[in-house]
Amino acid sequence: MISIQKEDISPEEIINALKVPEAGAVVSFLGVVRKDPDITFGLEVEAYKEMALERLREVENAARERFQIQDIAIVHRVGKLAVGDNITFIASSAAHRSDAFAATEWALEEVKKTVPLWKKEI
Repeated sequence: MISIQKEDISPEEIINALKVPEAGAVVSFLGVVRKDPDITFGLEVEAYKEMALERLREVENAARERFQIQDIAIVHRVGKLAVGDNITFIASSAAHRSDAFAATEWALEEVKKTVPLWKKEI
């Protein structure tokens, strides 16, 4: 499952979708907009949606090939987000936790490096 959306992310809904009988672990990462000296309100996130979705699919497919996972979900929000809002969610399910942890962390780093998303501090 991949998505670029304006709506808030529902981690519980995504985690429940990843729970399958073959999976003994679901590992997730929830990124939130943090307060720091340069951010007064939050962030405005933009994406070249078609290209970003294509790149997310590539990350999803590569994670499936690289790790022994049952499934993976990658969701990123766009639009104006306030401090404390959910911005990204990545979760992997696998028979064993080590695969789920590794796939989730790897996918997060790939998204940060390769998906065309722009963040403007507000």
